[in-house]
Amino acid sequence: MFIIKLANRRVESQPEPPGQCPRCGSGGLHKWGRPKVRRIVDIPVSEIRTQRYRCKNCHRTMTAKPVGVGRAARSHAFTALVGVLYALGLSHRGVETAMGLFGHHIDHVSGWRDIQRLGKAVRRRLRSVGAKVVGVDETWLKVKGGSRPVGVVVDVGGRTLNIELTGTGFDYESWFRSMADELGVEVVVTDDSTDYSVGVCEAGLSRQQCAAHMKRTLGRAKGRLPKKTRVRHKDLLDQLSEMVKDLPSDGARILLEWSTRGRLPDEMRWVVTHLLVKWRELTLHQRRAGAPNSTNWLEGRFGRIKPRYRATRGLKSDAGALNFMSVVCDALA
Repeated sequence: MFIIKLANRRVESQPEPPGQCPRCGSGGLHKWGRPKVRRIVDIPVSEIRTQRYRCKNCHRTMTAKPVGVGRAARSHAFTALVGVLYALGLSHRGVETAMGLFGHHIDHVSGWRDIQRLGKAVRRRLRSVGAKVVGVDETWLKVKGGSRPVGVVVDVGGRTLNIELTGTGFDYESWFRSMADELGVEVVVTDDSTDYSVGVCEAGLSRQQCAAHMKRTLGRAKGRLPKKTRVRHKDLLDQLSEMVKDLPSDGARILLEWSTRGRLPDEMRWVVTHLLVKWRELTLHQRRAGAPNSTNWLEGRFGRIKPRYRATRGLKSDAGALNFMSVVCDALA
């Protein structure tokens, strides 16, 4: 059972006078016309007053509204509630029905527009947050009748920092450069995907490869070995598994010695060499404080949001997919 606690964003009925002109910055403002009464959709408040002001310097006019109200006919708190219900699994028509139970009608098209606005607002807010250590992973959405990967950047505290639609032709190098330049990222924690290798290196970032993913990669590599090879080199394979589990400080030296054994079969040598090549990235957390050795916290986050996007019939546009993922990640963080 879900228990939802929403922050009390009370909407006041009277507007606050603007402190300065949004165009020229002048503080000389005077009222322009009479106050107007405007109906809004909100649970505690049904009417607000707005007042227009005129700048004495540039003569621009502006409308002052109460805190918690924008241009839309619904308050920010009401729109946020629509986003929460949608993120929890209701369809747009389901949100329409649920809000009707509160005595406030909102048609499914207006609910869809609210989700688009919320998604854009979430991504604008994400640009103002940074972190030195982040996790990067991708999942799949149904977009335009097919599957499309979407990349999510999350800091170790669980905050979503960036969301991008990735896949074939995506410029990973520019993506990682923007993380370094705009978010101040220094270390990325990822799975063992080869798509990230060049981009991370060219962006000048350090990479911590997930130890849990390496365990699975090693397990798959063992399964592809011929049965005779697995039996003959069982002790060595067991030692490799223990090394990935314990990540000893002298692991690189040991792997180098094993890789130069003269009578080692080619398929076994590949397994040892692959682990040797990845060893420095596997053990970055031993040299860099604050860097976790796996993406488990990120996988747990995806575990919470996967049931939601699996329930969607599909998204019709790239912009809609980004807005959908932004709202769901923000609400189910």
